[in-house]
Amino acid sequence: MNRTGPHSHRPSLLLAAFLGLTFLALSSVRIWGDAGSAAFGGPVINAAVGDSILGTRLGTNLIVFAATLTIVHVLLGLACWTVALLSQKAWPASPHSGNTWLLLWFALGASWLLIANAALFPWSSLGSLYYEFVQGRWSGISFMGAYSAILASALLWLLICVCRQSKPASWITVRRIPSYLAAAACVSAVSFGLSIDAGASKPTRPHVILIGIDSLRNDAVETTADSTPALDRFLGSAVRFTDATTPLARTFPSWVSLISGKNPHTTGAIINLLPRDLINTGDTLPTLLSQNQYTSVYAIDEVRFSNLDLSYGFDRMIAPPIGATDFVIGFFGDTPLSNLLVNTRIGAILFPYLYANRAAAYVYDPDTFIERLDRELGFDRPTFLAVHLTLPHWPYSWADAPIEFQEPNDGTVRRFYQAAVERADKQFGQLMQMLKRKGALENAIVILMSDHGESLGHIGESSEARDHSLGVTYEEAYLVGHGTSVFDPHQYHVLLAMKSFGNSLISDSKARIDAPVSLEDVTPTVLDLLSVHTSDEFDGRSVVPLLGHQTGNDSEFKNRIRFTETEFNPKGFATGTIISASALKEAAAYYRVDPQSDRVLVRKELLRRVLEERQYAALLGNRMLAMVPVPTDHGMTRRAILVERGEPPRALTDPEGRDQDAQVKQLWDALNARYPSPRNLPAAPPPPDPKPVAP
Repeated sequence: MNRTGPHSHRPSLLLAAFLGLTFLALSSVRIWGDAGSAAFGGPVINAAVGDSILGTRLGTNLIVFAATLTIVHVLLGLACWTVALLSQKAWPASPHSGNTWLLLWFALGASWLLIANAALFPWSSLGSLYYEFVQGRWSGISFMGAYSAILASALLWLLICVCRQSKPASWITVRRIPSYLAAAACVSAVSFGLSIDAGASKPTRPHVILIGIDSLRNDAVETTADSTPALDRFLGSAVRFTDATTPLARTFPSWVSLISGKNPHTTGAIINLLPRDLINTGDTLPTLLSQNQYTSVYAIDEVRFSNLDLSYGFDRMIAPPIGATDFVIGFFGDTPLSNLLVNTRIGAILFPYLYANRAAAYVYDPDTFIERLDRELGFDRPTFLAVHLTLPHWPYSWADAPIEFQEPNDGTVRRFYQAAVERADKQFGQLMQMLKRKGALENAIVILMSDHGESLGHIGESSEARDHSLGVTYEEAYLVGHGTSVFDPHQYHVLLAMKSFGNSLISDSKARIDAPVSLEDVTPTVLDLLSVHTSDEFDGRSVVPLLGHQTGNDSEFKNRIRFTETEFNPKGFATGTIISASALKEAAAYYRVDPQSDRVLVRKELLRRVLEERQYAALLGNRMLAMVPVPTDHGMTRRAILVERGEPPRALTDPEGRDQDAQVKQLWDALNARYPSPRNLPAAPPPPDPKPVAP
């Protein structure tokens, strides 16, 4: 018998697709509103990209991403259409039409997406609006839990009713469902068993595992009881260098020095996002180890400003795709549906620019990155693994970071940073457990380091740097972040520790070595430990003599001069501040986007100005001699400032004169030999003069 009436009409596929696209549009309203007034206004993009992104790799990537979002949301509508169709079959006597069922189920599904997004991703655009409401609890049950249970129950009842309306033959099939599920479980168990790590065989040569934690201050661990248990446990049985520095407190220059053993001014890696043809590292650590039967892997969860890639000697990378697309999609990809998919295996395929990517902090789950490493790493041959964890980098947030720190100030910035350090500690512990389970720690050298530290404001830190009597003006923003001031040791002092697993190459555990060392020393040290020889020369030196406490070797380090410097610091950019559109546009004028590679690159013609505006410093013992830029009516000059531990800093009018002691002259000569002098720099072009942009 043919049915008649409104309930006989199937739900409309067009309406289902329209509902999915409407949900996408509504999910993006707030994002597009922000884009029009802040980071991605037309003038900002044009300053870096040019007149149009059409025909560029960036444009292609954005089209693919937009198409993926569209398809996913259309599929959401089709899923609701399917449930509506089943509802008609389950309750044929209902007076509701198919479209009515469709609207009902879509409303329930969209509501659940908004609730789940707010509960799991409170930092997302729409999550922040509903977070407080969603977090409410009644009798210990969260709003999300209650709503999810009700919706799941409704779907289960729907399936039961559909089965009841089916023919008896179908019930036979239904009764077989448990058998089907059992068979599927067996297949899954076999598949899972085949994928379980049997454990790597103990290699004849030790694995070299380098673990870097971004922005980790040297004093951020072992400060309060149980705040960083995994790091404390490692450091408690490792050789720790208490006076380690980086030659430049920014990620990319620091890491290039780490794997090359050379100063940034030797390799040319003097700034983030530098064009590759301006950098000459020589043979890097991964290159040299690969020549000695090692496989080398570089893994990182954030690549916006650290563009290390396979050209630096690595055989394989585990990282988000590098390029300008990462900057844009990290902003526009914030929709409830994509957020809930992104940390899944499907999300890794659909949204590669968001999956396990710390740059998209609002959706970044630290566990997802470790799970990716677990899935993609193997240790069946000697391996050099370099892992970079970036959680403690500004903005110190991730998917479920404490929402109460959303409005930063002097106090919350410090607490938020410590919260990020504690979460990175958990991530480090998970990484070490995974390495142990895979057998990587049966025979390994593990090096733990930070690429640079972090300034967290003025409270109790570097008060001497604000002494305007020196004739130099220091902006308030210079005492936050990293790479902003040579006067704050919290920026250039780094964590550095080494430990042997399953071998005696580093036998003196629990040692504390006070000799002055640098991240430049890591490459020559590893090569020395493994007896790998190279004709390449290093600015760093092997610390193996210090590990064995050989008599007479300490003096070589005690009289060592180390260097550090600041990097490019655009006006209006500072940790804990809201960046205006005008500041973004001015900063963007220093960069360009390569249309073929999608790489964001510093404009070569502006490098002279960047170098001219830096602070440079040389360190020896308890002294530091710094050269800082001072604007004059005729351009830029530099003033020499001497800082001695326990003494106020003083400006030197004649640092190479007869009134200075030998050590000051030694520092002055070293500074002028290492760094370019303003007298030797060609005249820099004037800085970009952007047109006014509405704040």
